[in-house]
Amino acid sequence: AEHIDPVTTEEEREALVAQSLAAEDWLYDDGYTAGREAFEAKYEGLHAPMAAILVRVAEVTARPAMLAKARGKLTKVGELLEKWQTTKPQVNATEVAGVRVAMAVVETALVEREAAQAEKAGWDVPAYTSQEIPALWKELEKMVTKLNKKPKPLPPKNETAVNETAVNETETVEIVEEAGTGDAAEADTPAAPVEEEAATEEGADTTAEASAEAPPSEGGEL
Repeated sequence: AEHIDPVTTEEEREALVAQSLAAEDWLYDDGYTAGREAFEAKYEGLHAPMAAILVRVAEVTARPAMLAKARGKLTKVGELLEKWQTTKPQVNATEVAGVRVAMAVVETALVEREAAQAEKAGWDVPAYTSQEIPALWKELEKMVTKLNKKPKPLPPKNETAVNETAVNETETVEIVEEAGTGDAAEADTPAAPVEEEAATEEGADTTAEASAEAPPSEGGEL
């Protein structure tokens, strides 16, 4: 009763009690032989008004809790934007301004709903329910998530390092070319085959022996 009284009128409570008693009497009278459709109709007649009352009871605490959650998210987004100034230079000022506009839209929607509900009595149909609030920050959430995943720009090329690399490569080539001259070049010149030298010496010895064994020519005697 302590939860139901603030969201119902006395007339509403009395009507619901009377309806419940009538349904009970019906069960022992016509309801004893009634079909399924008649039972469902009786149930719906009792369930609908009671369900509306229970929703109002739940929303008494659910709406403030969801409003607090929404504003907590706005606070976190604001803190994240401050952090991005040093951790995410890739998020530019235009993008940050867009996030702040989206935050203002959410806050305005929250204020408007609070004002509308403040004009309602506890037993009136609520101006809004807690289940409507999460939809208000969905676009903001998508925007922040996308920017949070924005990759950092590639670091600029170091021209000095590139030039030093080019010089080192040139020096390396020059050093290799110089190493091919002088003693190293002589070492690279192929030596005469040993077999050719041996064949030349053997040929000279054979010629000398043939000249010594040849008979003296005619008229050669003195």
